[in-house]
Amino acid sequence: MARTAQITPGPNDKAEQRLRKVLKRLCAERTALSAERNTPAENGLGLVRRVIDEIDETILPRRIDIVAGGQVVARLIASHRRLIALDTAHPAPESNATPEGMARAHVETLVQIGDSHPQASLCCRGRIENVATDSQSCSVEQLAACTVADDRTEPLERFLGEIEDRAQGWIRLEGRTTILGSGGSQDLVVRLADLEQLVAEKRMYKGSLSRLKRNEPTCSILPFSRTLRAVVASDSDDYVIAVLHHEDVTGTLADWQRFYGTKFPASP
Repeated sequence: MARTAQITPGPNDKAEQRLRKVLKRLCAERTALSAERNTPAENGLGLVRRVIDEIDETILPRRIDIVAGGQVVARLIASHRRLIALDTAHPAPESNATPEGMARAHVETLVQIGDSHPQASLCCRGRIENVATDSQSCSVEQLAACTVADDRTEPLERFLGEIEDRAQGWIRLEGRTTILGSGGSQDLVVRLADLEQLVAEKRMYKGSLSRLKRNEPTCSILPFSRTLRAVVASDSDDYVIAVLHHEDVTGTLADWQRFYGTKFPASP
């Protein structure tokens, strides 16, 4: 009896989907690409990351505009996962002519653009011809390396930015008691403020809260309700307290370890 082969999803399904998306965009019409808008960047480093993500998927020569307030504030050319040229009104910082030096200069320029034009986004303008690689070009890996070195945001702030969208509510504390920001319903924020007082005063040194007594970075998961958990993340005297659904806890712990490394593992 003949057997029919069964195709089961493999671990590379996401990679295959990403490849199909890239190939589809390579064949997209100019008008379709021009209508695209990615999520606006909140600051300069956010803009750099979006540029890197776009260049990482660019094979054929392509022009990409940086748009803010309906105006084109910069234009770049990318090809074969390289930034070929960056045209902007911002003065280019001095740099050496090496690819690493140009990567640093491009990152600094993009940071200036993003900081000067909040909510800037990228708009692809389609393929172009006759692109020559010159001394201004650098690879996406070189851009990424400069971005990591230039990331001025504290790890705790980046951790909050990563989990904020999935949090039902959150509160950001500086120096244990100064509230820098919050999100969620008023009732939830009030309850988080009560929990903040408990953490700030460090009145409980037993059980789940005992690890909050330590000064090194920590991330603990505490019961909050039947379906919700409280994430209490601290770095020195600064805290982020957020409420998440139980199913989001695993991903949150992974995010913490991504920003702080294995030296300061999160504790469920």
